[in-house]
Amino acid sequence: MDFEIQQYDGSSNMLGVISGEPNDVYHANPALSSTESKDIDNPPLFEKKHVTGEIEREPKKCYDIGTATHALLLEGEEAYRKQIAETDEVLTWRGASEKRNSIDIMSEFLIEPIDDIQKQLLSKKNKDEILDFFNRRRSRIILDAKERDQLMKMKESAMNSADFMSLISGGYSELVFRTETLSTGFGIQCKGDYVNFDKNYFFDLKTVDNLGKFWKDFENLKYYYSAAYYLKTSNYLTGNIFDTFYFGVIEKQEPFDCIVLEIVDDANFEMAKEEVNVDFNLLQRYTEQGHFPRASEQGITPIAVSDWVAKKIARKIQRFKNG
Repeated sequence: MDFEIQQYDGSSNMLGVISGEPNDVYHANPALSSTESKDIDNPPLFEKKHVTGEIEREPKKCYDIGTATHALLLEGEEAYRKQIAETDEVLTWRGASEKRNSIDIMSEFLIEPIDDIQKQLLSKKNKDEILDFFNRRRSRIILDAKERDQLMKMKESAMNSADFMSLISGGYSELVFRTETLSTGFGIQCKGDYVNFDKNYFFDLKTVDNLGKFWKDFENLKYYYSAAYYLKTSNYLTGNIFDTFYFGVIEKQEPFDCIVLEIVDDANFEMAKEEVNVDFNLLQRYTEQGHFPRASEQGITPIAVSDWVAKKIARKIQRFKNG
């Protein structure tokens, strides 16, 4: 390899290919990730989130089981223990006593302790407000007994898949790729769940409620865009060595099934790569002009009935005519 994999040294703005950088350091870096780059579709939102900082990223409980799965399967037992705290009890929020008991348990894993008065005030809040309080102050993610059982079933599903296990061996987990500031005014970055330099691929672990949902997420959440972004960012730093992108998808509930998907590198995926280039060009334009245009500036914009809706209507009309 003509580049060096650096070990994280504790600084906040390392450039290049980096191993061991914590998630909070990665997310705090001003370089754009694929998720943040998608905001370019909404220029005023992009400006508020990434230029003025009026909107900031907030941790959410729904990410926890995904983070725990990543740590357990891709990073190993030691990394898992550093990030995840387990309790043998089940956290519930139905009654006053159950809520207070859950607050007592979660209080054990805060960066700074809270006293009984703070706990009493918390007990008067609803579940979402309580979780938001702890998510902002916790030292580790907290999994209760039910969530731990869920995680173990997900792990078993992955380990029973020969394809899944073969793709998370022989490479590096949680590897950061980060460039210097580009002509857009921003650096770009990605954090590969698992990267294999010898076989030239990225492996991205996803957890879903059911496998059927992933196909919708692939389009609606623009996972294809993320894949194109990862390949662009990594190849910028390594000299175009990556050409393949896999998703390992695990269900978070029964039957806890698992599947491995490979993105087909066809004309459509080439368009996804071009979309990333277009977004960078748009961002450069907005930055140079110092203006992130609002939709209202576009004037009256035409909207048409799509072909698939028209076909659906035509079938309905034909059924009516046929009696």
